[in-house]
Amino acid sequence: MASGAKAEEQRYTAAWVHNENSPTGEFYYVWLTLGFGGRSFPLVYARPASFASRTAQALLNQERSRLQLYVDDTAGAFAGTREWVLIEASLPLLWWMVLGLELAWDKGDFGTGAHDWIGVTYDTGLEGPTMELPAKYLRETIELLEPLTKPSGTIGIGYVRSALGKAPRIGYIVPDASPYIASLWAGYRQGRLQAELEKPGTSKYRLPVRRFATAASW
Repeated sequence: MASGAKAEEQRYTAAWVHNENSPTGEFYYVWLTLGFGGRSFPLVYARPASFASRTAQALLNQERSRLQLYVDDTAGAFAGTREWVLIEASLPLLWWMVLGLELAWDKGDFGTGAHDWIGVTYDTGLEGPTMELPAKYLRETIELLEPLTKPSGTIGIGYVRSALGKAPRIGYIVPDASPYIASLWAGYRQGRLQAELEKPGTSKYRLPVRRFATAASW
């Protein structure tokens, strides 16, 4: 879902963003819609998003229907006949349209069986609900982490951020992987701090690969 920001509200949707193409390594952006990536956005975005989600849940049958909002991606679980579920699932959609929210209809999915949501495949079986990481995501993540397994050399900080940006999802689904994800981020933060001390005000630097080698290999 998305909602626009009025001109007088856009001072709250400004954010400082790293950008290696900038001479100083940073840019300031002003969003014309409510976002959730800037430091002020958790407050600016979360309040209307929470209102939209909680009021929609209040319209539903509290014993047979549940909504879950993950940032701006919504999932609903309904128990009943197909005819009943069609009517029940329509209520939050109609309510969000009344609120003026722009819905990503092309991303919607309805039915029983496996569903992809926030990058994870959810399904139900004889042993209960299951979560599985898509093969494409795992392949791409492994390819990104592979250069971080080298015992020596340096690597660009932009590349490290890209790799670490994809890797945490593994820890959400496989808790045993969380310590290695945390170790990767610790190496990034320490290397970033050291680089800032050596070259303040710039993001154009490289980090020692050995900081990440053990955790990335695991």
